[in-house]
Amino acid sequence: MRKIVLLPVFNEGPSLPSVLEGLVLSADAIIAIDDGSLDDSADILRTWAATNRRVTLVSLPRNLGKSEALAQGFRRIKDMLDGGMIDLDDAVITMDADGQIPPEIIDRACADLAARRLDMLIGARDFRLYPSIKRLGNAFFTRLASVLVGFPFQDTLCGLRVLRAGSLVRIMPWYRARRFFCEQEISMIGVRLGLAVANDLPVPTAFYRSNSTLPDAIQIAIDSLRTWWSLRKLPGRREEAL
Repeated sequence: MRKIVLLPVFNEGPSLPSVLEGLVLSADAIIAIDDGSLDDSADILRTWAATNRRVTLVSLPRNLGKSEALAQGFRRIKDMLDGGMIDLDDAVITMDADGQIPPEIIDRACADLAARRLDMLIGARDFRLYPSIKRLGNAFFTRLASVLVGFPFQDTLCGLRVLRAGSLVRIMPWYRARRFFCEQEISMIGVRLGLAVANDLPVPTAFYRSNSTLPDAIQIAIDSLRTWWSLRKLPGRREEAL
């Protein structure tokens, strides 16, 4: 099983070198999507891409948001599949570049995905460093997604998840996410497509950080309902993999 990391980046210069150093120890390929960074992130990524064959840089002309940055990475994965560069069962890992989640967790996550024959494994973060309002917000959105698609999610908004490449391609036609809705939408789509999904990978967090705002939270709630409506005619999910 090859391991391909999708790494959306926006103004992450201080944390980016250490994140990349950790990722190259575990990943077979890293597709870093610079989302119009205004700091030195683009220069760091260009240097890494020029000196390390595992790192590929995708540069967006301006800041389009995390959801669109991931969409660009998804298209690259599909191109790699179509070109025979990777297989349907290879692992695609989405990671944040801020260093909150330790890169060394990738090996354990991929081994868990393979051992349990999952299509998608979603991280469940340790929220002890998070303020109460953020814990409540995450609990609300996780519960909302659980009710809408009938699945016992634990943390739908975690930035770390592992998907089989073939499963990601199945999700892509339904993916419409904006700004910070990407994780919530991918979680809901995967379940409604009948993929074998689990949301129980323990994820330690080194520190608290959040870029989302109250308008983002409102939009996530609205988009959750929109996604549920667009997926309502799908046949439903498989039982949660054990």
